[in-house]
Amino acid sequence: MSYLIFQIKRLFQLPFDLFLSPDQGLGAISKDSERGKAMLLGLPAIILAILGLILLMIANFGISDSLEGTYLAREEISAKNKVDLIRELEQEARMKEPIQSSGTASLNTAQLTARHIDKDDPRIEQLSAEREKQQIYLEKLIDLNTEQPDYHYRLAMLALETGDRARCLALLNLIAPLDEPGYIKAHMELANYHIRLPAKNRADAIKNVDVAIAHTNQCLKRDQDHLASKKLKAKLLMAKQDFVEAYDLFLELFEINPLYFQKLYEINNRIGRKSENPEVLDRAIVRLQQSLGNDELDERQIADIWKNITACYTYKEEFEAIEGILTAKLNDPETEDTSKIWVRELLSSVYLKWVGMIDKTSPSEVSKKFEKIKLAAQFAPQNTIVQRELVRLANSQDPEISQAALEIYDPATDPDPPGLVLNELGSQALERSKYGPALDYFKRAREKSPTNAEILNNLAYAYLTGPRPQPQTSLKLIDQAMRFLPKTQESREYLTYFRDTRGQALMQIG
Repeated sequence: MSYLIFQIKRLFQLPFDLFLSPDQGLGAISKDSERGKAMLLGLPAIILAILGLILLMIANFGISDSLEGTYLAREEISAKNKVDLIRELEQEARMKEPIQSSGTASLNTAQLTARHIDKDDPRIEQLSAEREKQQIYLEKLIDLNTEQPDYHYRLAMLALETGDRARCLALLNLIAPLDEPGYIKAHMELANYHIRLPAKNRADAIKNVDVAIAHTNQCLKRDQDHLASKKLKAKLLMAKQDFVEAYDLFLELFEINPLYFQKLYEINNRIGRKSENPEVLDRAIVRLQQSLGNDELDERQIADIWKNITACYTYKEEFEAIEGILTAKLNDPETEDTSKIWVRELLSSVYLKWVGMIDKTSPSEVSKKFEKIKLAAQFAPQNTIVQRELVRLANSQDPEISQAALEIYDPATDPDPPGLVLNELGSQALERSKYGPALDYFKRAREKSPTNAEILNNLAYAYLTGPRPQPQTSLKLIDQAMRFLPKTQESREYLTYFRDTRGQALMQIG
């Protein structure tokens, strides 16, 4: 024990011996030579200088961190004040905008604010002041910490907000270069910028898409699980018709969210892999049904899941199976009355899809078709597609079916028939060479559904027929129709008819 105590004493005594003992450490150095003595005398100054330098560095870092925190807090306050002001001004502007004002839908919030808020309003000046303060704080933050990309990104978004697009793009490209992974938010902003960029021709459009894809690739290099990048890249690959790579991405997204079965189904149909669809649809059904066990779902979410389950069954053409499932849910005592509304609508949609599988050219199948339409009308009598189908059946050569269809829905007694019904009545009038009534029906249909491509095409065609054709008017309408035609595989089948109408218009113009 005494030996242990002796060693501990030596350990504590060592620093004192080093500095104070004449025979050891610094004492020995000072005794050996005049040079040693000089070094010993200058040592306190050296130590003090080193300590001063250390303290200065600590102080600088501390001040820098303190300044950065201060400016960041002030920038966030200015940003919040700015957002609050913008929201207040936009809300006031929208309240002043007439409900039926023409062109309102095409105006953004900034344009609405400019239209309805006086330039001398003190809030406009306050908004400008908050933006200036935010810019100053962000520039100071960048000076203090140039390695923080979020400061550059915020300043870029502020520049875009104030109309300085050139500065915005310069800042974004600085932190999100095209050839290496940078700041993900900036890459996504640049990708969307190139998507929206107007293209003079198809080559430019493809180039813009390629640049956008390159930015999503850099995002995925930075974070291979970045969901928004995957979604955007998959969408862009679909636009380029690169279906194989798009399928792989949508398959990854499908593992996260079963609703992506729609995209997998569409791609398989487009590249001749329909045989793979049943497996995709079965997996989607299982996962969608499992998701219904989530107790936190609201009514809208539950209805949406059931809508997609129904779609899976109808894609598989298993109409009887989904009819039974939905009927059982409708008759279940535990099903709420509010839920029964959308269950009935889904049942109606099943019968409408079922009708599409019935051979329309066979007279013997007309009665089967009528039975399904009758059931669809029973569950959703106000459905405009059901009403249109009933109008078609009312035009049947079978008098019994024609009369039965009219008893369910007679457009002549409807004070406000929907656009699809008027469109069907116009088509029937055109078939009977009643050009005046046909044109009138199509015009009324267009008033009800101004962006419906089918109605616009029919109206365009009607202007080419009859005793006084108007090919110039027809050409304008068919061009509108082709713009409004949805970019889906199903809609593309109508392009032949649209091009025929356009061709006839051009021939009449000469």
